[in-house]
Amino acid sequence: MKKLVVFVVALMFVGTKGSAAHPEAQNPLAKFNYMDCWYLDILAHPKCITLPMDKAQQACKYGIFFDGSSVIGFTSINESDLLALPDTSSLFVFPWGTQDMSTLVVMCDVCTKDGSLHPDSSRTVLKNAVERAYEAGFVPYCGVEVEFYLLKKDKNGQLTPLDQYGYCDAIPGYQHKAFQFALMDLLKKSGIDVEKIHHEVAPGQYEVVIKYTNPVRAADSLVMTKFIIQSVAEAHEFQATFMPKPFAHYNGSGMHIHMSFFDAYTNTNAFYDAYQDDNLSVTAQQFIAGNLNRLKEYELLLNTSVNSFKRLVPGYEAPVYVCWGRKNRSAALRIPDTTPTSLAVTNGAPMRVEFRIPDGSCNPYLAFAALIEAGLQGIKNQEVAPASIEQNLYHYSEEQIEELGITTIVTSLGEAIDLYKDSAFTQSLLGVSLHKKILDIKEREWNSYTKNEVHNAFVITDWEKKQHALLEQN
Repeated sequence: MKKLVVFVVALMFVGTKGSAAHPEAQNPLAKFNYMDCWYLDILAHPKCITLPMDKAQQACKYGIFFDGSSVIGFTSINESDLLALPDTSSLFVFPWGTQDMSTLVVMCDVCTKDGSLHPDSSRTVLKNAVERAYEAGFVPYCGVEVEFYLLKKDKNGQLTPLDQYGYCDAIPGYQHKAFQFALMDLLKKSGIDVEKIHHEVAPGQYEVVIKYTNPVRAADSLVMTKFIIQSVAEAHEFQATFMPKPFAHYNGSGMHIHMSFFDAYTNTNAFYDAYQDDNLSVTAQQFIAGNLNRLKEYELLLNTSVNSFKRLVPGYEAPVYVCWGRKNRSAALRIPDTTPTSLAVTNGAPMRVEFRIPDGSCNPYLAFAALIEAGLQGIKNQEVAPASIEQNLYHYSEEQIEELGITTIVTSLGEAIDLYKDSAFTQSLLGVSLHKKILDIKEREWNSYTKNEVHNAFVITDWEKKQHALLEQN
């Protein structure tokens, strides 16, 4: 809120003549020469319109026209004019290495020319889901752990993991620590609340944890974080990739989403109940049930590429079982462990559900919206969650898992498409138009892949690497 107030006050002074002695006293944003206005295509790729700061006030009031027919997922060429309307509650600062190049970044809503939110914008879908949660008496919160690989070129010019270290290793190399410090510093200066960065299990694999906040801000922060990670990696002559499974013989990169609902009237965590043995409320269990009952239908919104499903195979710590557990990392959903002291001191604030299936190539706005809406349906219908699974299912045979009544998630993009296509839940969440646009894009991707490759869950093809910009161009 403080950042919003500063920005609004500053806009009142943009274009006015400041004091010669203290030019920044009247205009707090005098140090910014430019404002980058970001909006997203249907796949959550950021688009950018850069403005001089003296045009910022007008843009925030009236929006900026752009050609919607040139952006994936919007309008046809005969009705192409759309508006990018800056959302001044979502501001970031991007210092491009020098103070003179510091840029204010503002996320925009895509609107029709009359100023109403475009129904096919993924940011609109998430805002609508959050609004439905408010109407049901809940305030949702999201936190995100996003994994990625850092790559370098070997002597043959091939991209290979930056290092051979493992989980949370203390790395002696200066280049690694310099990257981490530079990344942390830039994220902090940008206004993103990062809790930690550490090395993950696989060689060259890292994780950034973004602190929980409201879902729209969390999605905005994730888009910005990925951009900053790639920018810092490039400055250090590395390449960062969020490709779910770049190497067949190493763990894939996921994007774990942590979610909780707070009671809108008491401002207490609705997922916490001090009188339950496990402190997990009935509301939380209904939220879990709603998601488990719809997970396969909306999985296309969590795992959106051919390569996504090559991460989701047994043996590489990926969650492939449609179940939930209290600490169990082999389950699709789990309840992260907390200390009794932290629960008591905060009145249960840390109690949350962690979704372990998504990966960083998904559109976070649509992913968050699906989890919120499925949870709301579970609460509304008073759906009952199955018993939690506390066993490590990675060590169970197929027969044992079948005896427990546990199913697995879908095994390919093609299967995910089929379940999404006929889902009344995803059609209602997205609307008929956006639902069909996503379906068309993903069917073309699957058809292109199957035309050019023989599907093998344990082989990473050049076709996939090209899709994720990892194939070197000679």
